[in-house]
Amino acid sequence: MMRGMRLTRRLGIDLLTVWRAAGRTLATLRDRRLLWLLLLLLALLGAAARLPRDEWIDVGREDGLGSDLPLVQAFHAAEQSGAERFRWSGDRSALMLPGAGWRPIRLMVRTLGRDPGLPTAPTRLAIEVGGRAFGPLLLGDAPRRHHVLLPPMRRDDTIVRFVSATFQAPGDPRALGVPLGDVALRLGAGWPAPAVLGGWAAIVVLGWLILRGCGVAPGAAWRTSLLALGLLGCAVILDPLRAAAAIMPALSALAGGAILALALIGRPAVLRGALCLALCAAPPLALLHAAAVALAAAGLWAAAIVLRHHAARIWLTPGPAARRRLVLLAVVVFCLRLGGKWYPAAMPGDIQFHLNRAGEVIAGQPLLRSNNRGVDFPYPPALYLLVAPATLLDPGLRATLRIVAALGDALGPLVLYQIAQRLGLGRRRAWYAAWFGAANGAAMMANWWNFSTHAATQLWLLVAVWLVTCAWPALRGGRWPAGWIALLTLAQVLVALGHFGFWINLGVLTLAGLGMLPVAARRDAGWRRGAARLALSAGIAQVLALALFYSAYGGLFASQLAQARQGGLGALAEQVGAERAVLWADLWDAGFRQHLGPVTLPAALAGGLWLALRPPDRSGRRRLVSGLLAGTALVALCLAALPFITTTSLTTRWLSFSVWAVALGGGAVAAELWRRGRAGRWAVWAAAAAIAWGSAALWLGALAWRIRPPEPF
Repeated sequence: MMRGMRLTRRLGIDLLTVWRAAGRTLATLRDRRLLWLLLLLLALLGAAARLPRDEWIDVGREDGLGSDLPLVQAFHAAEQSGAERFRWSGDRSALMLPGAGWRPIRLMVRTLGRDPGLPTAPTRLAIEVGGRAFGPLLLGDAPRRHHVLLPPMRRDDTIVRFVSATFQAPGDPRALGVPLGDVALRLGAGWPAPAVLGGWAAIVVLGWLILRGCGVAPGAAWRTSLLALGLLGCAVILDPLRAAAAIMPALSALAGGAILALALIGRPAVLRGALCLALCAAPPLALLHAAAVALAAAGLWAAAIVLRHHAARIWLTPGPAARRRLVLLAVVVFCLRLGGKWYPAAMPGDIQFHLNRAGEVIAGQPLLRSNNRGVDFPYPPALYLLVAPATLLDPGLRATLRIVAALGDALGPLVLYQIAQRLGLGRRRAWYAAWFGAANGAAMMANWWNFSTHAATQLWLLVAVWLVTCAWPALRGGRWPAGWIALLTLAQVLVALGHFGFWINLGVLTLAGLGMLPVAARRDAGWRRGAARLALSAGIAQVLALALFYSAYGGLFASQLAQARQGGLGALAEQVGAERAVLWADLWDAGFRQHLGPVTLPAALAGGLWLALRPPDRSGRRRLVSGLLAGTALVALCLAALPFITTTSLTTRWLSFSVWAVALGGGAVAAELWRRGRAGRWAVWAAAAAIAWGSAALWLGALAWRIRPPEPF
């Protein structure tokens, strides 16, 4: 016993603290409200299973309403012949019905006619469910509809397999079976499967623990849970099959959100104890994955300890209410981003591209090159180099990249809050800025596209701006701030080596800042010192980025410059010049409306003007950030006008680069409107609802119907 106590002390685990945390958790679980939620969930799932349900699956439609994903499995890619959409079955093709439950199913399968030019095509098709075969169904030369009645299966998941002979068409290496058009299901009255009940119950319990652990009051947690339960009820009634497919992704995302909440709340003893128990209980095959989770959580915990240790210098500790809201906001963002990516067949984006690039970097080839819309460009490897050590513990590089991107989106609002607080804008303005940083549509678009490097670089940019606001008093001082200059340089190097477009944007911003140096020099000596040191840091960062990476692409840049001189950027990109009317429509609709919301841009401009006209503070941070806002607006204006000059659709992600400035300006205006009485508050609520609805529509459309959003600008 004593040896065990010594071991736990060496690991930094206070058993008494862990015991008390376990007691609080049990008390939270004994809350009657949670019991009522579980009873409501049981009644909801039972009532949904008792209602007959018609389901139509358009086999061959990969996106949009009636999509066949993620219900079809191991079919070949969708094809179209005239007006017919279909898929060829293969050796192990199946129809996944995870939420069908214990109830009878009337199945209608439409098969296309056999091609006379394919005499070896199969003539029979069998339906197999739970080891029982139904059929065989005879296939004819014309399309046919086949009806099969499946009795209730006492299984947690229903898998309908299509069994037939396979053949190879001339010039086609695939093993082809039967061409399937569409499938119709009639789900009779029955009972939900135990696995579905247990999965949704675990989600409700874990969500309740996260809400209460983040400090949400029992009444507010009850109302929030009721709202979530109502949305779940709509999903289960309207589409039980696809809703059941979300159980495992939601559980995994909530488990990651719980770890993130423990790290941000600052309960290291509880976090370490839970992780050690998880490692001890992990089966041997899952040990590497548990170690990877432990490593990620330990990194979060270490970062929280460092920030707490240096709170007086760089980290402003929010009040209890603000801290609760911020942690909950970060957890919600993390769960939505990660759960959306883990939902089957949703948000595929460019994850395979990033897997290939990361594999090349880990294999020792960091000088990457990519192609976007006909133009070759360097692809910076900073993110891949940082996550490379994690691959020694966790072989799942795909999951690692997705977790890192979701973590970047979740931590970004916290950094925005710190920036606003450093400027003395008050907690309300800081909260509005953080909320917009989480709810804007640009981040949701990057989430669909799986722009892992984009998300990480976005966070590094926010950290760089935050460090500038923290370091400004020291930069203005008489002593030489070597530590601050090193930190600022490192942050800018990460931005430059994280994303090629952000490197261009940062370079334009640096040039704009250098152009404003003579204006800054007219102020007092402190301003001259601060501006010169900030310019020195930016210059060193650019030199390091060139020396470490971009100098290897001198020949590529020279050839592209010569080609652009001869035929312009359109010839370089091998694109036909786009009409300016189309560019305008794309800029206003996909750009400002979907990225930011209909009223955000004018609010952000008004907020930036309000911040510039405010009386200066002692530290001079507001004037400095006003200059950064103006420089960012100049970068956005120049790069937004570039497509109209060159008539090409090349982009440097300039609008995403400007999101932090838009969030600060919009937060300032929202707070001012809130103070103007009831009309102002209604205006804030309306604008917030429009922004949230736009982002939620992007997320839900991509999740449920695989609707591809625009690329972030």
